[in-house]
Amino acid sequence: MTRIALFASGTASNAQRILEHFGYLRAAPTPGCAVSDTATRSGEIVCTISDRSSSGIHQLAATSGLPGFIVSYRSGREHAEHRIRSVLAEQKVDLLVLAGYMRLLGAELVDTYTGRILNIHPSLLPAFPGMHAIERSFQSGAARAGITVHLVDAGMDTGPVIAQASFDRSTIESIGDFEKQIHRLEHILYPEVVEQVAEYIDNGQWPGATLNALRLRESLPDCYRLEDTHT
Repeated sequence: MTRIALFASGTASNAQRILEHFGYLRAAPTPGCAVSDTATRSGEIVCTISDRSSSGIHQLAATSGLPGFIVSYRSGREHAEHRIRSVLAEQKVDLLVLAGYMRLLGAELVDTYTGRILNIHPSLLPAFPGMHAIERSFQSGAARAGITVHLVDAGMDTGPVIAQASFDRSTIESIGDFEKQIHRLEHILYPEVVEQVAEYIDNGQWPGATLNALRLRESLPDCYRLEDTHT
């Protein structure tokens, strides 16, 4: 079974949804979404990692009965990532899932886990990479907005896109409502993508496989649209 490490820096709402999806926390029903059987998952969450002691992921780990690790960057990224690599080796991690982890990963760590580091970004990349993507997307006035799940490389939100979903933002007037829609979409799509990638790894088919678009579409309420990607 694919062994997953969850990374987060802030409130860890995406990490919470992934933990719920894989059965580590009791999930509240999501309007418009079917409840799936957690017993059929091909992945298991084995630990959480954060660069901040204030991150909500620590309480989530404690509630879930998972080991949670705090990694300090005070002595620099090289020192921090040496610790991260040690944790990942100890926990025999196959897949890294960044769920609001506010650090760029170094080349050595990325190379070690090439094709097995997922990240979620609150815009339709390549538009609005980096910080403050929600605000910039909202201010752009584009007809549609959305989110991207991509593989991590050494750049800033430059890795290959593996899934995108969007919504019509024409009736959304406030940045607050816009942000809520972005986060709701993240919480629905990201766990489904993580599950599929975990299945492919478990079957020895990743990287190089294409996600099952039909399954992803079925996970989305009608107000969202799965975008075509090149992978």
